[in-house]
Amino acid sequence: MLNIFVMKSNAKYFRWAGALICCIFVISCDYRPADVAVQFDRSAFNREKALWEAQQLTDYVFTEVYFPDYPAGNARITVAGNEAVSIEPIESEDDNTLFGETIADIYERIEKDVAYWEEQFRTNSSPYDAVNFIISYDEDYHFPKRVQFSIVEPGLMGGWYSVTVRDFVTAEAASGSRKILIWPRFGRKKSYGRSSI
Repeated sequence: MLNIFVMKSNAKYFRWAGALICCIFVISCDYRPADVAVQFDRSAFNREKALWEAQQLTDYVFTEVYFPDYPAGNARITVAGNEAVSIEPIESEDDNTLFGETIADIYERIEKDVAYWEEQFRTNSSPYDAVNFIISYDEDYHFPKRVQFSIVEPGLMGGWYSVTVRDFVTAEAASGSRKILIWPRFGRKKSYGRSSI
C-alpha cells in the first residue's frame, strides 16, 4: 500500500517535470537570435558603402522606383552637393513616397531598417520567423541598385518592399552628353510632388 502511494505521488512530480520540460522546449524554439533571424550580408553592405563614399560623388541624377506594400514612389531625382534639388514624379498621379532622396539616404535607410529588425528579434518582440534583406550593388559606382526586403511569416505572406535605382548618371559623365538642369526646391514637405521652378 505504501509503495502505491509513493508511486502515485512520484507520478505527479513526473507530470509537472514533463510539463516544465515542454514549456522550456517551446520557449527555446520560439527564441530567434537577431543574427539568424535578420538575413543581411553586412560585410558586403559595409564594403560597398565604403566604396561609394570613397568616390565622393556629390552631383548625380538617378531614377528611384520604390514599391512598398502601399502607394509607391517613382521619381527622377537630381542631386547637387549631396542634396536632392529636383524630384520629378514619373507616371504618378499622387504624391510620391520615396525610400531616399540621395544614395546616402538609401544607405542610411537600409541601416535603420536592419537595426530596427535586429532589435525586434533581440528583444523577442517580433511575431515573425525572420526578415530578409537581399541587396545587389552597382559594380561601377557601388550604390544599392536593388533592395528587396521581405518578412518571413509562417503560412502567410508578410510585409515587403523593393527599391530599384536605375539610370544613374554622374554630373561629370552627363556633362559630355547632355546638360543637367538643376532646379531649386522650395517649401520642402514630407510627401513629394513636382518640383518648384
